Amino acid sequence: MCEFLSDICLQRYTKKYTFANITDRQMILELYKASLNEGTRKVFANLSFLVDAGQRLAVTGGTARDRTLLLQVLLGLRRLDDGWACLDGSPVLPSLGSFYRSCMGYVPSSMGMGGVSVGQLARYAYGEQANRGLKYDAGHVAESLRLLGVDAAKCLDTRFDALDRATAQRVLIGLTFMFNRPVALLDNPTSAQDDEGRARVVDFLSSPRFDSVAMLVATDDEALMQACHKVVRI
Repeated sequence: MCEFLSDICLQRYTKKYTFANITDRQMILELYKASLNEGTRKVFANLSFLVDAGQRLAVTGGTARDRTLLLQVLLGLRRLDDGWACLDGSPVLPSLGSFYRSCMGYVPSSMGMGGVSVGQLARYAYGEQANRGLKYDAGHVAESLRLLGVDAAKCLDTRFDALDRATAQRVLIGLTFMFNRPVALLDNPTSAQDDEGRARVVDFLSSPRFDSVAMLVATDDEALMQACHKVVRI
């Protein structure tokens, strides 16, 4: 029955959106009366919110782990114990996760990218299914990094794991949002920043490029929460 439901949802969704037109769409992200347990531990219960296109929602409270688990639910990586999550009216199910994730820009809390260079990461981003057909544009990469105070000329050939944590975090944000996605999910995106770096991240996420994006930020950063339209505690 679950597989049958997944097939129906996928057919409905792929008729509505294709990889070719994802970037032109606006979407709504919703969680309704959702509960999640990790083993015997309750992560959250009866949690509801809606993020419309152009809105920034901060999720705070609980532990950093709790907020990460919530983002995994929205990414289709983890199944709720009760309630539901949906993207633009279609349920987010693990069996459909890969398609839903093509609609999302996601910045994880972990910055472990191994020994690849920043330039290689940028080229990998161009190779994602939703970006296929786009020719690699070094100027576009440089501009995305510049907006976060990173000099591409100095870092493109640098191994990601050789960057300081603050720069690495801003590079990851810049590369993730080089392309338009209707949904943005960010997990603790200012955790490695000093005051100047935090201001750059907040300014970037508040910029007009996200005016049509449904954004959810998992954070306990007061400055970032103040830049959001709504704050929800778990």
